[in-house]
Amino acid sequence: MFSRNSTVFVGTCVLASVFHISSAVAQTADDPPHARGHPSATASFEPLIQPVVNAEPASGEITLDGELDEPAWKHAIVVTRFSELWPGDRTEPPIDMEARLTYDDKNLYVAFKVYDDPSRIRRTLADRDNIWQDDYVAILIDTYGDNSWAYFLASNALGVQGDSRIVNGGDEDESFNIVYDTEAKITDFGYQVEMSIPFRSLRFPDGERRSWNVNFWVTHPRDSRRQYTWAAIDRNNSCMLCQSGQISGFENISPGKNFEFLPALVGGQSAALLDGDNPNSGFEASAINVEPSLGIKYAFNSNLIADATLNPDFSQVEADVAQIDVNEPFALFFPERRPFFQEGSDLYETPIQVVYTRSINAPAVAGKLTGRFGRTGAGYLGAEDSDSPIVLPFEEFRSCCHL
Repeated sequence: MFSRNSTVFVGTCVLASVFHISSAVAQTADDPPHARGHPSATASFEPLIQPVVNAEPASGEITLDGELDEPAWKHAIVVTRFSELWPGDRTEPPIDMEARLTYDDKNLYVAFKVYDDPSRIRRTLADRDNIWQDDYVAILIDTYGDNSWAYFLASNALGVQGDSRIVNGGDEDESFNIVYDTEAKITDFGYQVEMSIPFRSLRFPDGERRSWNVNFWVTHPRDSRRQYTWAAIDRNNSCMLCQSGQISGFENISPGKNFEFLPALVGGQSAALLDGDNPNSGFEASAINVEPSLGIKYAFNSNLIADATLNPDFSQVEADVAQIDVNEPFALFFPERRPFFQEGSDLYETPIQVVYTRSINAPAVAGKLTGRFGRTGAGYLGAEDSDSPIVLPFEEFRSCCHL
């Protein structure tokens, strides 16, 4: 995604207390996009530095179909004047693009229009999170405004999704997934994407009126893997999230419900021939095996969340990609895709990986507490596991035992 080129953001940052407000950062949906790629335009181009706009609620219903023909889109805020992050450094892009944003009491709606030759648009009908070599658009959302981490929600020109959690310094949790919807369409002017992001999929602090740090992102792979952002990013500044724009004015919205209850019941039965040499001998069926499970999530508030699970069923989780283990002195690493372990997973990301949740293999019961207090995060994770593999490294080989 954003770090898949030679540009890597590292280090820490301090949140600036003053945002520079740039003019001409938003326009109405009926205004034409600015001309780009002309010498006269390039000479006067100025990147937007931490722009600020005000979100307006949707004036009507939005149907997610890849078309931007609803009246609500005409009254949404429209942002333009993207600048090039790579290979240029806050320069004017060679193509036009715009993003729109509005919301209602349940969803955040985002739309993009990218103006380019439709025949050159790279798009792949691929699995989720396998779009990073395509043309794609994304929104980066820091709902807490502390520049410690942000959601990165993307879609290619066919509506295939890609998402991750961005931690300041450029680290990414690619196994992170949230629920949101996308539709996209190739048009005669390029392509357009429509997103619907439920507020229940996001975590954000309580308050009557909210402001979020936001940036809009476009990746345009041609002669180089070009990348453009609405709020200009200085590659010499190690704090990428500190350079985001700000969207304020969100009212009458709330994050996910305080209590989630997820029961499951998995059953199975097997049967075998009475006589393996006689296909007409009939079957002998085993007893029906039934395993109940239960998952509970309770939010004391938007900053403190407790999770508990009893005999969890992970059979619906995306399967791991196969890896080859030949002459490999180290244990194979698989990303964590189980929803129970994803809440607050960034708290366990350290330079030396101390916590590897995939070693909790088949928990009978597990509990977790995740808290965020300003720029401080705290987490607790405990489980009673019936099969925890432990790899013991030796000089010339390794051995695996199970507890």
